[in-house]
Amino acid sequence: MAPGFWNRRGRRRASALGLLGVGVTIHYLGGSFAVGMLLWFVVAVGIGALVARPWGLLLTAVP
Repeated sequence: MAPGFWNRRGRRRASALGLLGVGVTIHYLGGSFAVGMLLWFVVAVGIGALVARPWGLLLTAVP
């Protein structure tokens, strides 16, 4: 349980840094920082849905 907890924390921190990085990059490319954040959020939600589904099935299958 502890390794999973730390992985989740690390992933969350990395996601926040990635979000900031993508927003800043798009901002410098002539876009808006808010648009960059929104695009990253949409991508993150899509990936999250794909990742969460197998994990949910796996957790449901475990008695």
